[in-house]
Amino acid sequence: MYFFQVVPDLKLPNIALTYSCAKNLAVGQLVEVPIQSREVWGIVIGVANLSTKIDATKIKPVTRVLPYIFEKTWLQFLQLFAQNTFNTLNLSLHSFLQPLKLLTQGDWLQLEQNWDSTENDQVKVDKADSNQTKPTINYNLQTDYILRIMYIIRNIKLNSQILIIFPEKKQLSCIWKEIQNNVEFQQVLKKIPGLTNLIFTGDVSAGSKQTVRIINNLEIIKKTKKNKLSELEVDQIQTSSNSTQIIWATRSGIFLPFSTLTNIILVDEASSFHIQEQNRVYFDTRDAVFLMHMAYSANLDFVSRLPSSRLYNFSATQLLASSMNNVTSIVAKPLTIKITTKNRKFDQFDLFGNQIVGLLKGEQDFVVSDDDESEPE
Repeated sequence: MYFFQVVPDLKLPNIALTYSCAKNLAVGQLVEVPIQSREVWGIVIGVANLSTKIDATKIKPVTRVLPYIFEKTWLQFLQLFAQNTFNTLNLSLHSFLQPLKLLTQGDWLQLEQNWDSTENDQVKVDKADSNQTKPTINYNLQTDYILRIMYIIRNIKLNSQILIIFPEKKQLSCIWKEIQNNVEFQQVLKKIPGLTNLIFTGDVSAGSKQTVRIINNLEIIKKTKKNKLSELEVDQIQTSSNSTQIIWATRSGIFLPFSTLTNIILVDEASSFHIQEQNRVYFDTRDAVFLMHMAYSANLDFVSRLPSSRLYNFSATQLLASSMNNVTSIVAKPLTIKITTKNRKFDQFDLFGNQIVGLLKGEQDFVVSDDDESEPE
């Protein structure tokens, strides 16, 4: 019998609870566990070191092992997100699991059938990712969002997974319509072999469900030329694991269960709508994408008409004015704003605590204190 620490998708005083299982489970394994009269999802975060005071026979077993293992990068982002936003790991996990809850029973049956092949594919992905170059952060001031996004996409390598985040659904809808009518942008997209355009808004719409399916390499159940998602039109193109995917998303797109992510583009950095203040979890998407960039080793680009007050070291005023006036020169090098870890304008304190810095540098692993050996009621 094996014993594991599991973080349940439920608000509890203890971050992790101890459960038993007849077989060995990997860190990141998605499971279903009993808590009182309920069955909830949870993730395995490590082996439980039982003390002699605990009666192992009274520890409840895992109810079901679901056919899904989250990547180490996903786990690292989850922990960074929880610590940086001051949400508990349990509350953060609730948001991170929402995309998977859009999958149907048929999708889960397919995941179970592909269980062995999925694990083999993951080993190959990990080896390929180990040779990646160091990711970059760029801040681009541009009055025309579409022009700058097009320029970034045009220079991205093939077989990439690109997440483009908008502050709200309304803005995403408007930009998407403009892209459909922009001949030059459409020509750029057509030159990308095997391109899949996906839209994710975090709701139960067909487009959001399809995005989660494709990210997890599931077959497209309904193949149509166009599928309307509210006011958004999504091109449904059959995809493969070797194609380039562009996910156009609202701020909830950061919770998608990516295995790999090569590029993140955040649009309208100055918008206050990037702040999530409802639905239990508080976060600022502009901070979250930075942590995402570190966890996934993905290139990060900010695209904005004006910088927000969150940025502290600006370039010379003359350079700023020149960049804002010269909006037609897309090939020109964009204005670079230095992003630091200190806010020298107000104080000398680090924006990230020692624990977060340790995680970013790889000096600290994903662990829970040995004191958290609580048993479920």
